[in-house]
Amino acid sequence: MPLADIVKKLFGPNTSFRAAKRKFRTSRIIQVHGRFGWNRYDVNSSGLVQHKDPLWHRERCVRDPLKVQLEELEQFSESHDRNTTDRSRMMLNITRDTGEFLSVLVRATGARRVLELGTSNGYSTLWLASAARASGGLVTTVEVSDFKIGLASSNFAKSGLASSIALLHEDAGSVLARAAADSFDFVFMDTDRSRYVSWWPELKRILRVGAVLVADNATTHPQELAAFIELINTDSAFATCVVPVGNGEFIAVKALGA
Repeated sequence: MPLADIVKKLFGPNTSFRAAKRKFRTSRIIQVHGRFGWNRYDVNSSGLVQHKDPLWHRERCVRDPLKVQLEELEQFSESHDRNTTDRSRMMLNITRDTGEFLSVLVRATGARRVLELGTSNGYSTLWLASAARASGGLVTTVEVSDFKIGLASSNFAKSGLASSIALLHEDAGSVLARAAADSFDFVFMDTDRSRYVSWWPELKRILRVGAVLVADNATTHPQELAAFIELINTDSAFATCVVPVGNGEFIAVKALGA
């Protein structure tokens, strides 16, 4: 970043370099975010000099682009949903701790064939795909909204994870109906909860033995999920629990011998 731009960024567009120098009578270190990450500068009465500390730059200055993108999507989702009255156009993204939780689950189970029902703008997909990529896996994510498909496609292209994601623009029920038996290791559901019960026979069929199913909003919308959860809880082929992370995650594992 040019020196003049740094001065303007720090002290305002109408501040001269000489005026900026007067603000610092003793040496101090500042951080400025530039095109390629964070830069560190020594500021003292003699000028503004880029800090030469290779270890600091290597460990602290260069930010993971995916982490930056996730933070940007969190800010976008919060602002967008706050100013939108049409629920069908809201992002309704999962919480960050839910994303971290899903990522750990995918890695811990070694899931390579991941299905997501309800892409939205792709925020949750990126958490799943970053984990699945570690084992050479693929996330198939399904979204019916034209508006959200466009957002998700753009976000995937920017993320560097596009090769680990298959984005399907269609009804989730149709995708489930044509999927092969035992074809998924991990399923994450965050879409139209009123349809979960009718989808259960297909969900059970496509989950391999040992596969994990996760449904979001188990504690924020318990009534809407009650029938679905009860249906799985009474199925002896599945072990279940609710984890109080984010909006509450209902987890079902298809048991060995099922």
